[in-house]
Amino acid sequence: MNSRAKGKRGELEACKALSAALRCGVERTSQYCGKNGTADLRIEALPLLHVEVKVRGEPITPSQGIQFLEQATDDSSLVVGTVPITVFRWNNMTRYAYSGWLDELEKFHRMLAEHEAWKR
Repeated sequence: MNSRAKGKRGELEACKALSAALRCGVERTSQYCGKNGTADLRIEALPLLHVEVKVRGEPITPSQGIQFLEQATDDSSLVVGTVPITVFRWNNMTRYAYSGWLDELEKFHRMLAEHEAWKR
C-alpha cells in the first residue's frame, strides 16, 4: 500500500475514533482543501483544535512524537488560540492514542468543557 493510501485510511479511521470520543462530526480536511499547513482533521464543534494524524509501521519513538507535535504546532501557529494535538497508532494497534503539550492542557480541557456534547 502506498503512503498516500495509508495516510487516507489512517485519517478516515481517526475520524471515526475522534467522532466517537468527542461525540461530534469529524472530517478529513483534504476533502476540502488538503494544503500544507492545514490540520489533517476538521472538527466543526472544536474549530481551534488542530489535529495531525500519524500511522506508522512500527512504534513511534519519543523523538518522532516530539517531531510530530512540533509539526502540528508550526502548522497551527497561523490561528491564534489553536491547540495542536497528534492522533496516532502503528500498524498492529487497534486503538488510536493522542499527544499534546502539557502547557496546552488547560486550554484543551477548557475547549472540551465548553463543547456542548460534553455538557450532557
